[in-house]
Amino acid sequence: MNAVKRWIVLLALVTASAAGLYFLFASTIHATSASFDENIYAPAGYSYLKTGDFRLNLEHPPFSKVLYGATMLTAEIPADFSSEAWRTADQVRFGLDLFSRGNWTLGLAAVRDARSVAQYVSLWVLLLVGGLAQRRFGLPAAIIAAGVLILTPDFLAYGALATPDIVVTLFMFVAVVSGLKFVEEPDWGGGLLVAFFTGLALLSKHTALLLFPYFAIVGTVMLWKRRPSLVKVAAGAMVFILLVGLVVWAGYFFHGQPELRERFDLPSLPLPAAYLAGFKISGDLISHRLTYFLGAPHPDHPRMFFPVSFLLKTPIPLLILFFLSLRLVPLRTSWPYWLFCLLLFLSAVASPFPFGQRYLLPMVPFMALLAGASGAKLIEKPWDRVFLGALSAWLAWGTLSNHPHHLAYFNEFAGDRDKAYRLFVDSNLDWGTELPALQSWMLERRGASHIFLSYFGTTDPAGYMPLFYTPLPSYHQDLYYPERIQSPVTVPDKALLAVSATNLAGLYQPRYFDEVVDLDHPVAVLGRAIFIFKARGSWTFTHHPGRTPAWSVEPVRSVETAKAFPSVPSPRPSGEAAESNAAPHRVRAAGARPLAERIAPPSGFHRVALVDGSFGAFLRSLAVKEGEPPVLLFNGARKNRQDVHAAVFDIDTGTRDLQQCADAVIRLRAEYLWASGRKDGIMFRFTSGDEAAWAQWSDGWRPSVDGSRVRWSRTAGPDASYASFRKYLDKVFEYAGSHSLSGELRPVAPGEAPRPGDVLVQGGFPGHAVILVDAAERPEGGGRVYLLAQSYMPAQEIHVLKNFVEPSLSPWFRLPGAGVIETPEWTFRRDDLKRFPE
Repeated sequence: MNAVKRWIVLLALVTASAAGLYFLFASTIHATSASFDENIYAPAGYSYLKTGDFRLNLEHPPFSKVLYGATMLTAEIPADFSSEAWRTADQVRFGLDLFSRGNWTLGLAAVRDARSVAQYVSLWVLLLVGGLAQRRFGLPAAIIAAGVLILTPDFLAYGALATPDIVVTLFMFVAVVSGLKFVEEPDWGGGLLVAFFTGLALLSKHTALLLFPYFAIVGTVMLWKRRPSLVKVAAGAMVFILLVGLVVWAGYFFHGQPELRERFDLPSLPLPAAYLAGFKISGDLISHRLTYFLGAPHPDHPRMFFPVSFLLKTPIPLLILFFLSLRLVPLRTSWPYWLFCLLLFLSAVASPFPFGQRYLLPMVPFMALLAGASGAKLIEKPWDRVFLGALSAWLAWGTLSNHPHHLAYFNEFAGDRDKAYRLFVDSNLDWGTELPALQSWMLERRGASHIFLSYFGTTDPAGYMPLFYTPLPSYHQDLYYPERIQSPVTVPDKALLAVSATNLAGLYQPRYFDEVVDLDHPVAVLGRAIFIFKARGSWTFTHHPGRTPAWSVEPVRSVETAKAFPSVPSPRPSGEAAESNAAPHRVRAAGARPLAERIAPPSGFHRVALVDGSFGAFLRSLAVKEGEPPVLLFNGARKNRQDVHAAVFDIDTGTRDLQQCADAVIRLRAEYLWASGRKDGIMFRFTSGDEAAWAQWSDGWRPSVDGSRVRWSRTAGPDASYASFRKYLDKVFEYAGSHSLSGELRPVAPGEAPRPGDVLVQGGFPGHAVILVDAAERPEGGGRVYLLAQSYMPAQEIHVLKNFVEPSLSPWFRLPGAGVIETPEWTFRRDDLKRFPE
């Protein structure tokens, strides 16, 4: 192959590899929720950059966290550096304040931005492995090595998470490769690069300390025949160590933090105190953690943990190609790569700490490199090519059939992989990343609008996904969301339970669910990390603060007690029974009053004058329930979050999970047009773009929907009653949403003043919509404030929102002329403000 063709092939290889990796990572990033550690690392790095203080997450070096935290500098996420979490260096609570307890949509975007950095780091690993394979073993080896790496589950799993593992993998790989090149061709420039990359590896994770014995062995072996001057070797080693130390100091912004030396009684070494403190803290923390191995928690790290996890979580085709390199690839070429893998593996086995499978991630690039070298040899013979093709197909099928749940990958040696939680859990299978899978399952399954949830992770299920759940014993959730604990909780017979694999296995808490559910017959298994069960019998979970164990589980003996949950009022009637409620802008319930009487303007403000008969005047007159009632779902159960509303409108929600966010806006607009006698103007669009007019419905026409096609046929008699109107609206709710509503409204220009009846809407799947229901202003000028109202998912009562950004104004909001508008459960921008056409 001539040089031109080689470059064309290389360009095609790079393009195809990058595109394939980008697709796999992009779909994984958006299909998984934040892992346990991701709620810590990026916020910690953000705090380093903002304050220069390394108090958060001292146990790990800062470089990877700084990379991830840098993505938050341009995001408008408020960080409170006067909070108790910051003062006490509570890294989890500090991260949750940014990601979950603030505005969760901004937090979700921040996690994805940080993961995009991990994605680019992974791409560099791929390119460097392909480049080294091409240089050492030829172009076919490069193609095979790149393909193997892209299809290695550990690389796809940890390379898509904003944790230090992929960063230390990159810099350990680069340090080894540059170190080997330096030993072969010593020069000062090469030596500086080795020191620089070694320093970055040490700043990424303490695992990189393995580079020092590795370089000592490789240097001794490769320089032995040259008989170099011992003085020169010693001098070079000293310079190398000094340069590495300089890089480490730079990673800590050259901050000595002498108070840490005294606090942790650190040795007098010329390294940053925060770096040295990391060893002490990580040792103390990890030594108290349990390891789950082959069905049981272990207080000590089992020596067989890594041999077993390596054999069960590495694809068998990769194992075959990797070990074949011992026979097919000359040892004089491959031994430095084998040496690195062997040292890393043996250090993991010998370690007293309970590391997870991710500790072995730096091996993966070298395994792919050697697998590529084996494959290049196999393609030289016809039958060997068939064998290689079979291995490639096996590898691709095994990995892609598990996409995007690569963290929970197990090979065929593991047996029934839906029961893999009986082998390993925690970061080896269930790291809290499967909330979107649970969300999708509930949205797709009609009737699953409520679930009892025992979730392993620190992410807030109520904020990360719109599901209604009752918390069950969950160690980290109980620890970081104590306000969510409900006790006692009665789980009725055949109720749905979702239990994370780590909680099911009983690693950090007792096995509370062994008798409650049939472990061998789950209703569904989501990403092998969340199990859906039906309760067998009725059970009561009772919380006992300060006791161990913290929960007790007892069967319900009384039939009456078994029906205690959900003890909720029946939902308001709909359809014909709602005829008496034909004008929801009138006060209906005892004690209910119009919005204008229930919520006063802020001090110094008065309500804006509105034109009689306008949409804004209608909204201001809507009935609001008396007191501080909870927000109820369509089925009468309580919404999970009861901290976001200031008032609840006295408007029925219906008995189906339909009247959600955009649907509530549609409902209010339709009720206004109905009440004002403009019924011919009631028309909305389905997501398909087809019109759905009340005039057509009331004349007996009904839609039939087939995919994206909508056909209307006259299948009913004329009926212009309010009961028919409510059925019409239910059909609109079923096939319309934020996407279609956004398209119907016109933007409110930056120079136009917002007014009641305007809508903040982001069209999407899911999107969200919030409506302005009132306005007030200062008599002397100085800006307006607004009341905002919403429904949400699942369908729930329309409620007025609190203002968490400016509590002194709450529940009134300022709407800036540009920038971000934060509501308790969604973040909008000013250009999301739209208006119904008149």
